[in-house]
Amino acid sequence: MLNSLPVIHTDGVIFKENKVLLSKRKIDPCKGSWCLPGGRVEFGETLEEAIIREIKEETNLAVEKVRLVGIYDDPNRDPIGRHIISACYILKAIDGSRNFRINKEVSRLKLFPLDKLPDFIAFDHKKMIWEALKIANPWLFDRFYFEHGLENGISLYSNYRWLPSRYFSLAKALIDLAKIEKSNTILDFGCAKGYLVRIFRELGFSCWGCDSSRYAIEHVDPLIKKYCFIISNDEMILPNEKYDFCISKDVLEHISKNDIGYVLKTLRTHVNTLIAVIPLGERGDYLIPEYHKDITHEIAEDADWWSEQFKNSGWNSIEIKYRVPGIKDTWSFKEFGNGIFIAR
Repeated sequence: MLNSLPVIHTDGVIFKENKVLLSKRKIDPCKGSWCLPGGRVEFGETLEEAIIREIKEETNLAVEKVRLVGIYDDPNRDPIGRHIISACYILKAIDGSRNFRINKEVSRLKLFPLDKLPDFIAFDHKKMIWEALKIANPWLFDRFYFEHGLENGISLYSNYRWLPSRYFSLAKALIDLAKIEKSNTILDFGCAKGYLVRIFRELGFSCWGCDSSRYAIEHVDPLIKKYCFIISNDEMILPNEKYDFCISKDVLEHISKNDIGYVLKTLRTHVNTLIAVIPLGERGDYLIPEYHKDITHEIAEDADWWSEQFKNSGWNSIEIKYRVPGIKDTWSFKEFGNGIFIAR
């Protein structure tokens, strides 16, 4: 019978430029697989002391803690049924050494480019890597999020690009839904590379976009670059003072519950009508399981929860639809998987 008490481990993420250090396991479980270096906390050690010791033993690198990525405590995270709780840290090598030395548990050490990681990484260490990358280097994270997210298990995007027919159908559906006229001003909140802004502009509408991703904004089409801007959730300064309509598709679920009220209240001061397309869930579980593949998603709640957030932020009239042709057609098989909110 396995030990009934949880075991405490630490794991370390060491980045070098666009690469991450992985070790190849010589022992079970997951023998022959790549993973992050780390190991068990010994009696009398702090978590920080344990990860520094483990890295030195496994790699010969002297490191220092940069910051905690998170605590990983899913009882089912170990493939052979042990209850292992791991504290994951971003670490920095402090001696400049590249003279790796392996111990009896490791057969090889290698720095992998972040866009060429092994297909299988043991345990939940791939999730740790991408969550660490999000913290350590948001600009770099954006690149992998948009261009290599699907294959690396961090988002549903891969080779995110301009698809005219798709964005025309989306824009047409939004125009018909909200009765947007060419005299109206539009803000695409969370515009990414500005594709929706581009199609609205091509259709003769006055549309602007904003996004917190520097990478995405830097890759906006030059034809509309002057209409798209970088913003911060901490200090939302929008391109213009007032808009008739704001479109926010697949964006609000990325904002933490601590910040969502501030974001919605700020939008309320600048926008007359908000159209928000949001994946729905129940107490942290999305009704469409694929949405869990985006590790940047923060909120998975139902339509009532979201309606309450809108009302608490000053939006008086809330209309909800669950299916509008042209909007999220790929996921239409799940009747209540997405909510399309029109808030005024």
